[in-house]
Amino acid sequence: MPHRPRIITILTIGYVVSPLFILLQGASVHHLSPFGPEGILRRLYITDIAVLLLYPLSAVAIYSVKKWGWYLFIGCALCLVAYNGYVFSLSPRYNVVLLLLYNIVIAFVAGLFFRRHVIAPYFNPRLRWWETEPRYRIDVCAELAAEGRRLRVELLDISTGGCYGSLKAKLRPGETCPMTIHCMKRQVDVTGKLLRVVPLEDDLVGCGFMFVSKTEQQERALQDILKILERESLQNSKREDEPKMNVPDLSHREPVKTASRYLVSHGAHIFVDAVPVPCTISDLSKSGCFIQTQRALSQGTRCTLLLQCLKTEVTVQGVVKRKSELRGLYGYGVAFADLSRPLERELRNLLRTLKRIGAINRLKTASPVSDRVIDEAVRNTPYRTVLFLGRIVRGLQR
Repeated sequence: MPHRPRIITILTIGYVVSPLFILLQGASVHHLSPFGPEGILRRLYITDIAVLLLYPLSAVAIYSVKKWGWYLFIGCALCLVAYNGYVFSLSPRYNVVLLLLYNIVIAFVAGLFFRRHVIAPYFNPRLRWWETEPRYRIDVCAELAAEGRRLRVELLDISTGGCYGSLKAKLRPGETCPMTIHCMKRQVDVTGKLLRVVPLEDDLVGCGFMFVSKTEQQERALQDILKILERESLQNSKREDEPKMNVPDLSHREPVKTASRYLVSHGAHIFVDAVPVPCTISDLSKSGCFIQTQRALSQGTRCTLLLQCLKTEVTVQGVVKRKSELRGLYGYGVAFADLSRPLERELRNLLRTLKRIGAINRLKTASPVSDRVIDEAVRNTPYRTVLFLGRIVRGLQR
């Protein structure tokens, strides 16, 4: 499960430990011991205790990232500012500069929660991307330097002599490009010469690269990556010139006649009416997967999936939830159904292994959310106050 944004965690911790610093500061002002029989804890009034409890309450509100949490935090912030002013009026011995600074910090943090990118997840649960299960794309990635910029390449196969991948860019055969290949928390910098280009769907092009001018160190680094892929049982096969599914047909395995090429996608079989149909897993989570196959299915179809990945075979029941047309193929989103606890454990272990070999968490690209979605999410929230004040300020400036 992805973690909450770091700023939310930092603010939560800050509010949890704030009462301790307040007690130490109060003990210093009144020349008291922080602890002990004559310490400041013995001299707290019921109102002081109530105010100190506002801080952990604010921490819970911030960490919840829910609508009630937003209102609770803003309410706590207003109470703290009002109480600080009240205490200073009763005890002028407090440093006025320190008091102002303290209230300014509280007001600044509260103001952050009126920013549209901050307030949106509190009012729209769909924007809390960290609460969504990660879906792992089972592949290896690379970065390519071309056209004066860094381009991301989704590798579909790799060997010590070259690789084949897809990207969104128009390159000419014969170009030589520096490449950085990432796998298993390792990376190797190589130089690739583009030998051929194949048009794919969604404005993608398939590019076949040959590694040139390799040093001994680069050769060893590539061999290490291939050993990892071989150890994790990724497919070792001869790639066709124009693979229909971005990987070879999974219904048969051809003898290897050239250098081993490890295909960084995984095979599966989908059983419909007890008939097995080969397919390819494009991404996988503990609650579902996306597959590509040549068999046409209807939404709502119940099926059985045999997942074959990383020396593991897992059989799960699934329901076809969505369908998309691909180039000469059908793509289906399948939700797993009737998962037992042992089966859930198997899937979790499988996902952990995928992370170890460099599988990409596809949902990380879901954040940040587009400005259009944010604007729709904050349309009927207290963010309207910010827009109203902004119009007043612009009017005064004119």
